[in-house]
Amino acid sequence: MAIEPVFRCGECAACQRGATNLCEKLGFYGLMGGGGGMSEYAVVPNYMIHKLPEGLTSEQGALVEPIAVGLRAVRRSGLKAGQSALVFGGGPIGAVTVQCLKAMGAGQIMVAEVSAARKAKALEIGADVVIDPTQEDVVARVKELTDGEGAEFSFDAAGIQETLTTALHATRKGGTVTIISIWEGPVQVNPNDIVLAELQVLGTICYTPEDFADTIAMLKDGSISTEGIITERIALSDVVDGGFNELVDHKDRHVKILVESSR
Repeated sequence: MAIEPVFRCGECAACQRGATNLCEKLGFYGLMGGGGGMSEYAVVPNYMIHKLPEGLTSEQGALVEPIAVGLRAVRRSGLKAGQSALVFGGGPIGAVTVQCLKAMGAGQIMVAEVSAARKAKALEIGADVVIDPTQEDVVARVKELTDGEGAEFSFDAAGIQETLTTALHATRKGGTVTIISIWEGPVQVNPNDIVLAELQVLGTICYTPEDFADTIAMLKDGSISTEGIITERIALSDVVDGGFNELVDHKDRHVKILVESSR
């Protein structure tokens, strides 16, 4: 099974119109109370449980949640098959966004990333071009790759001042910038970057039950592969040093570390 770990009240205006990801009491199991996945057993509400179809593994089920985030972002952007996209950040959410872009028929897919491991992984899972902001001018390179216009769609999965500013400048006039990342604090934006280019700037948070179910279907039909985003598998007994500490000290080496209780 796969767990959709979003708390929703089912009573607020957002829930009543089906936008459960915008619930007034939105929360996440294991992050905002209710338990977590590092225990032998976990009890969740029925609505969080999605039965996996035959042929999908528990490993794939464990990665439905982050992939659904990418699917929601791509859907919300309005991207159509053949259109170009630029993703900022090659971490877990940036990587699954690349996979979802590929699965939904995006044309040229570009990724801005500095980590060597994540750059290699981005190319492996579907990016056509990876741009290192420490080595190249991202805006100039993107325009070079798009006949001087810029990307039709940009996705910020990094969540820092530089990526948002660059996204606004690297997206073509009339294009769309979708912000997936959660921010640690306020940043500065020049509204003229949006107004004079008639950009659409969208936000997106997690996913709906439909996105979650459709992610499972895409894994089943092979549109998306979880293998592409797993960089290491560790035992539950190694979760502190091999998991938490490894990501704190060497997050540039990884996309997703999978914990397997059977190891």
